[in-house]
Amino acid sequence: MNSDYNSVIMGVWLVLGAQLLILSIAKFCFGTRKQLPLAFLCMVMSMWFLRKFFRGTWEEYYLLNIIMGGRKEVFLGPLVLIHLRMLTQRVGHQWVLKHMAVPIIVYLTYLIISTGFWEYYESIYEEFFQSYLAIIITSFWYYFYLGMLEFRRELRHKLIPKAYTRHLIFFRAFFVYYLSMPVLNLVRQLTGYENFQLINTRWFYLDVNGFYDYIYNPYFFLLSFVLFIYGLTETRYFKNLFLAQDIIVKEPVPEKVDKVEQLVREHFYEAKLFLDAELTLSLTAKTIGCSRKDFSDYLKERELSFTEFVNQLKVAEFKQLIVKEENQVYDMVSVAEKAGFRSKATFNRVFKQLEGITPRDYRKSLLEV
Repeated sequence: MNSDYNSVIMGVWLVLGAQLLILSIAKFCFGTRKQLPLAFLCMVMSMWFLRKFFRGTWEEYYLLNIIMGGRKEVFLGPLVLIHLRMLTQRVGHQWVLKHMAVPIIVYLTYLIISTGFWEYYESIYEEFFQSYLAIIITSFWYYFYLGMLEFRRELRHKLIPKAYTRHLIFFRAFFVYYLSMPVLNLVRQLTGYENFQLINTRWFYLDVNGFYDYIYNPYFFLLSFVLFIYGLTETRYFKNLFLAQDIIVKEPVPEKVDKVEQLVREHFYEAKLFLDAELTLSLTAKTIGCSRKDFSDYLKERELSFTEFVNQLKVAEFKQLIVKEENQVYDMVSVAEKAGFRSKATFNRVFKQLEGITPRDYRKSLLEV
């Protein structure tokens, strides 16, 4: 146990760390996929408290060092954003990896240097810490910005007011601490721990260590308790006690269908968006201005997959182009390319599947008429 603090503070640490750890394990074992980011968040926060009790033990074992060691702040911003996105949307593995790749690389770099090259790590500790801190500060500001965008663009319109306010309060409380504390850490690092106790200038006077003892540390303890309550009330049972069973705002189905149909008509039938060879379901929803779920629901009502929907439009475009006089000089593959097909084999297969005859036979039937 760390002898630098009295038993009351250490007892608070133990309680906070234990309850966050238990909550994270419960979410991992019994929670849904949406609960995973919050489970990781609780586990990372719990280690900040618990590693102070077992420093002599966990530092001797590589696996425990990875689990209980520090420098995991780089994961907090992405985890919060992923949690917010999962409140109202399905999140794919690629989107998660895009936001977790950099934190994983940064953290693995730290592990490799600190464990595999200990003497070198000791010699560059001050420079490494300042660089790592700069990365953390940048990460927090970046994900604070992305999180606020998520609230303005998605959550404000999709969550009921009570749920929206609840998540926004937690988000702001979480980032207030983590946006300000690294700045003070940086000040302490740049000025030195031993020789610098006070910031005393013509404009302001600040006891840095007093700030830690009487403001930042109590706020962190309170934030950890709030995280525990927030995570607990995000479970299905407790959420139903505080919020409606469904926190998502339900848009009237006819209005939603009409809106998507109009967007599809404008972008596909008039602007011919299907000619884009790189088109995907997600890119389409983003381009035409609706959510991925709404566009997927539009396709489900027509019992079509995205590929079938696009292929139908391409075949219809081919049939319109092939009868035009200016296209009579081209072969069918060239006309098919104008209709959005990029492969002869795909064109032949899709056309026969939809029309029941080959493109060649179709063109021959036109000539006979």
